[in-house]
Amino acid sequence: IDTNKDRLAAVAPFGATPVLSDEVASTPELADSDLVLEVCGSVAAVPVGLNLLRFGGHYVWAGMVHPASGLSNITGEQIIRKCMHVYGSHNYAPVHLEEAMQFLSTSA
Repeated sequence: IDTNKDRLAAVAPFGATPVLSDEVASTPELADSDLVLEVCGSVAAVPVGLNLLRFGGHYVWAGMVHPASGLSNITGEQIIRKCMHVYGSHNYAPVHLEEAMQFLSTSA
């Protein structure tokens, strides 16, 4: 999910389903997603991702590394009732960047 069409165009070759944020409501098949990745840095994307996850789904937050990333628009109840797994990721070692570049060069 993103608001940027150019970024979304890059995800399909990797098996992801590109969806503009304003198209989520008209894409009901996404409402049972196993994994949602937040990499755009938009706090507004977080509740959208929560609503898409299946029971026990996984949510990775990686883009909200800024002071304006308060999450007052979600509740612990939303996460707990769906038994979600929420992960935050910020730093990586050089080997991880190398592995990511290798993945990108061979997977697209």
